[in-house]
Parts: sequence; structure tokens; C-alpha cells
Amino acid sequence: MTPISALLREGTQHNTRQNHTSGCWRPVGLFTWAFMEITDLNGRVRCALIGGTPVEPVLQLISGLPDAAQDDVDIALIIHTLLDRAQLNSADAAPILQKSQHESLAALRRAEALLLVTPTARTRAWRQPWFRFSDQARVVLRTRLNYLTTSSEEAEARVVEFLLRNDTIGNIDVCELLDVGATQGSRVLRQLRERHVIALGSANATRRGVFYVRGARFYDSMQHQPSHPTNPGSRSPEEGRRLPPGEG
Repeated sequence: MTPISALLREGTQHNTRQNHTSGCWRPVGLFTWAFMEITDLNGRVRCALIGGTPVEPVLQLISGLPDAAQDDVDIALIIHTLLDRAQLNSADAAPILQKSQHESLAALRRAEALLLVTPTARTRAWRQPWFRFSDQARVVLRTRLNYLTTSSEEAEARVVEFLLRNDTIGNIDVCELLDVGATQGSRVLRQLRERHVIALGSANATRRGVFYVRGARFYDSMQHQPSHPTNPGSRSPEEGRRLPPGEG
């Protein structure tokens, strides 16, 4: 296996993990431009990553890892996936890593041990938690993480994305999604509630346990959202996907 660190530095063609899809290209976010070329060679599959100039924040993050972690393709794929989506769980990671959900959770835990990712505050105690980039990783990658934004349009898009995959959202979720404080998170939710994009789902509108659900104009708002990369497996109905009411 070619070390990921060398692949990032050279930006040239290298063999990577096999994939049983033949003759297709897909974008890879570790470089300014890159493609995954998958070719069927008489019953055997060859997978090559062809890349251009490395993305400097990603290179900095990878270069700070131990050598063994720099060689870990699972770690590289987790980093790549979280560049364009705020959270990832083992169910969504399984098709990306081409591993079972149990193995994918182990890979996410390895990334956690490296301080690359951390379970979200809301799901930390779950058997299948959601993971996001750690605060340390977000500092390094901030210029590359478009979902860490304070613009109202992008904030709305992220909340809508979250509620497409989950039943409820609370202030703690918004704070982690957008990397903002509690006051700003509350402001985002209040503005969306005033426009009926979301609606109060909990019995109380204040204090602990407040959460919101899709509002009367939730689907109308989707027609005006900026486009975002499609994330593979983002809607598989596995355990740990849905947020239980009352956990705000």
C-alpha cells in the first residue's frame, strides 16, 4: 500500500483499495483536483488515485499524524468525507470505506484516538454515535470547511440538510454543525422558526430539552438552498441515525 503521506505530497498516480465498480471516475477532495479511476482488468479491479496540487490544510493535517496513520486509507477517506459534510456515523461510513458497519465504527474510533474526530455532544453515549472533526482539526481545516459558516443562507442549508436525515434538531446540534456559540445557534433557530422552516417540537420553548422539527415551509425552503456535494449513503436508515425527541 502506498503511504497516504507520500500520495499527498507527490500528487501522482498510485494504486489504492480495490473497488468492484469498473470504468468510473469520481472526485476526491484531498487535492485541488483529483479523480478516482476504477478499471476492470479481466476480472480484476484496479483503482488509481490521480491528483494535482495537494490542498494545503489537508496536507498539514495529514503530515502531523503518526506514520502508521498516514498509511491508513480508512483515515484518509474519513477526512475526505468530512471535508464536505459536518457529521458521519458508521452506517454512512460503511459504503465509503467498503467495510462492515462494525469495522467502520472501529475506523472512526481510530480517527478519534488520533484527535481527528470526536463524537457529537448529543450522541456521545450512543452505541453508534455521529462523529465530526475535532476542534483541533477544524482549526487546521477551517478555510476548507465550507459548512462552518455564519451566513444565514448557508446556516439554513445546513439545518435543512440535518433535518432531512434526522427527526429533530436542537441548539447543541446547530452549535456543532456551524461551529458557533449557543447565542448565535439560538438566533439561527429563532430566525428559521419565524419563517416556519422549523417548528417547535418539544413541550417547552425554553430551558433544557428544547428541540425543533420540520416546519410548514420546510420543503419550500429547499427550493432556494445553495447546492452542496452529495454524500454517499447519507440516508440509510440505520440505528443511531434518528435523533430521539427530547434530547435538545
